[in-house]
Amino acid sequence: MLRRGRTQREIAEELGISQQYLSAIETGVRTPNVRLMKKFEEYFNTPMETLFPDVFMRINTTKRDIKRKEVS
Repeated sequence: MLRRGRTQREIAEELGISQQYLSAIETGVRTPNVRLMKKFEEYFNTPMETLFPDVFMRINTTKRDIKRKEVS
């Protein structure tokens, strides 16, 4: 994740989360909710789909699976 020259602690404080939670998000241990993803999007001026591609890949895969089941 782009840090813009800031520490994890500084970014976490600005986003209103703990440094430990930010670390867990960065390492893929935790997934932020949509509201927090929106904060990341605004903070980094980067689409949440770019910041969290794994989340959106899972959502798109699930949608495809649902459509296939409806067609079957």
